[in-house]
Amino acid sequence: MPTALSDTPARDIAAGTGPRERPAAADALLSLRGVRKSYGGVAVAVEGVDLDLAPGEILTLLGPSGCGKTSTLRIAIGLERASDGEVWLGGQLVDAPARRVFVPPERRNMGMVFQSYAIWPHMSVFENVAYPLQARRRPAAEIKADVDRLLDMTGLSSFADRPGTRLSGGQQQRVAIARGLAAGSGVLLMDEPFSNLDSHLRNHMRAEVKLLQRKLGIAVLFVTHDQSEALALSDRIAVMRAGRIEQIGPPTELYNNPASANVRDFLGENMRLSGRIRARGRDAGLTVELSEGNICLVDGQDHTGGAPVGSPCLLSIRPEHVRVEPAPAGPHTVEPNVVAGRILAMLFLGSAFEASVRLASGAVVTTMLGSDTELKEGQAVRLVLPKLRLHAWPED
Repeated sequence: MPTALSDTPARDIAAGTGPRERPAAADALLSLRGVRKSYGGVAVAVEGVDLDLAPGEILTLLGPSGCGKTSTLRIAIGLERASDGEVWLGGQLVDAPARRVFVPPERRNMGMVFQSYAIWPHMSVFENVAYPLQARRRPAAEIKADVDRLLDMTGLSSFADRPGTRLSGGQQQRVAIARGLAAGSGVLLMDEPFSNLDSHLRNHMRAEVKLLQRKLGIAVLFVTHDQSEALALSDRIAVMRAGRIEQIGPPTELYNNPASANVRDFLGENMRLSGRIRARGRDAGLTVELSEGNICLVDGQDHTGGAPVGSPCLLSIRPEHVRVEPAPAGPHTVEPNVVAGRILAMLFLGSAFEASVRLASGAVVTTMLGSDTELKEGQAVRLVLPKLRLHAWPED
């Protein structure tokens, strides 16, 4: 029989000394296996979610509103009960409807940072951070020592006696993080924690959170709809859609080798080109004839499912992987993986230019140029498409 946390003293859970059974993943602090959540038996918010949060990693649930990421987070901490599947924490079963096991959130000893921060206005900064420890009736001396340490780590020591609401947005965010760390035992859950901050402060807080997480070695399950936030913070990303995880892995893997069109389009921009499959290599690789009449050799991922020669397809490539060069003077020569176009508009973004380029077919694509480029609007250019960076997809 599985060991449920409800049979284990909270102090033993935090210390890892209570009864243990091998979790779904032996080295995971938090494991979800086949987790499903439905409302009224009809509306399904989460379907068949499997994931493992390893010690010291930041795992991000990424997706649009309504994809199930927040419901998954709430199931992990116990604010929602799973309709099916299992949740393991520190090697112990905390939620399993089929086995009639459910451990409430206050016994899971997990820290949580909400989107709204949930800073109590009638408490000082010290009291806000101390509250989870007081709720567990820890000795006053231990509480003071732990809170002082957390305030020092989060740069809030000088604000200890200030009311929580008399702080800036960034300071309130740090109070929420310190309180979450006080409540947790190596696992911190964060639900859209930066969405209420302006862009400059949001970038600053991302860096602060990552530095603090690395310093403490805690595991973080993070929820966001912001793909740049997920790419910047995460050790791994789980992209969700319609309650399911479509792909999970390191940010670079998902960005460069998306497993689905949804992952491709949700994680960054893409240049997309229509064409038809002209030939298939014996081992790998495609030859595609673009709508512009050009030939492209494709050695990236092939998602066309073995579609026969002559089938329509779509090629995708990240804009930063495209090399943009001035069109040479004289007659136009056709080269594999080179497409001619003309720059329609250039938008200065500070570190780069975003350029809209019209191709011979009339299609307009977007690419990136360095901030020191000498290319101008209206100039004829050629786009060089590296074959290893090109991916083939079924036609949209």
